[in-house]
Amino acid sequence: MKVLSPSTLLVTALLLTGCLIAAGCLRTPALREEGNGTPAGPVPPIVGSWISPARETGGAGELYLFRESGRADATAIPGAPNETLSYEAYFHGTWEETSEMRYLLAGEEIG
Repeated sequence: MKVLSPSTLLVTALLLTGCLIAAGCLRTPALREEGNGTPAGPVPPIVGSWISPARETGGAGELYLFRESGRADATAIPGAPNETLSYEAYFHGTWEETSEMRYLLAGEEIG
C-alpha cells in the first residue's frame, strides 16, 4: 500500500474544500423572497405537517400537510408502525384562517 505524502494530502484537501465552497455547500442560504423581490411575510403556524395519533388501539391516525399556498392534504395512517389499514382515505382541499389559531378546511375526501 502506497502512503501519500503530506503535500499531496494538503493539495487534495484544498481542492475538495474549494469544490464545496464553489458548490455552495458551506454558505448559509440567502433569505427567501417573494417573486417581486420583497421579503416574504411570516409563515402561519399551521403550515407544515401534523400527525393526529390513533384514538384507540388498532385505529387509524391522520397525517395532514398544510402548505403556505393554502393547499391542504391528508391521509389515514396506521396507528402503529407494524399495522396496516384495510382501506385508504385521502383529503385534498384548501385551508384558510378564520380567526386567531382557528382554520377552516374545505375540500373532498377520496376513499
